[in-house]
Amino acid sequence: MNRTRSSDAGDARLPLEPGDARFVERLRDAFAPEPRDAPQRAAFEARLRERIQSAERPGSGLGGRWAAALAGSALALAALWLALGDARGGGAPAPEPVQVAAASRADQLAWEESLFFPAAPDAGREPEELPGEYQAIAGAFFGETL
Repeated sequence: MNRTRSSDAGDARLPLEPGDARFVERLRDAFAPEPRDAPQRAAFEARLRERIQSAERPGSGLGGRWAAALAGSALALAALWLALGDARGGGAPAPEPVQVAAASRADQLAWEESLFFPAAPDAGREPEELPGEYQAIAGAFFGETL
């Protein structure tokens, strides 16, 4: 394929290393569209022109302008409804302030300790009190008998 390189087109990109340039060329050739004959090109361009013109035609479905107008009017109605509700006194009541009692330092430390250093369910048990199966597993993993 005969294509102009970015350096030929006056592009301000940095020049590529020779290996990178070969890679880009292989990618460009691999993803290039298949050549079309004249009737295929004409049909493609006609479909493309029709699609562009149908998108530009006014009144073609719910276009971007209609959607924006509908959203803007809905927003204005909602703001008006809220404003009239506050003027009539029909708005939501203001929440009552909540007073929270401060925890003592001892309670806070006890809570933090229980959070970060939870007690094991069998805390205080000696290893000799473990069942025989667990002693065998400990011996297999740690090389010691309990």
